[in-house]
Amino acid sequence: MTRLGNRTVLAVGQFSALRLLNSHPAIETAGPINIDSERFAQFVAIAKRRHQASR
Repeated sequence: MTRLGNRTVLAVGQFSALRLLNSHPAIETAGPINIDSERFAQFVAIAKRRHQASR
């Protein structure tokens, strides 16, 4: 996760990119995570509703 302005971002990429990411001076930590797909789907639905309501 990272902050971009006032937003927090979770970046998902290939496991093979970890070494490159961890050696980048602008990245503090990169590592594997587990995501509960059902809870993530709920989060995405909430985020979409909030985004549509803010338009």
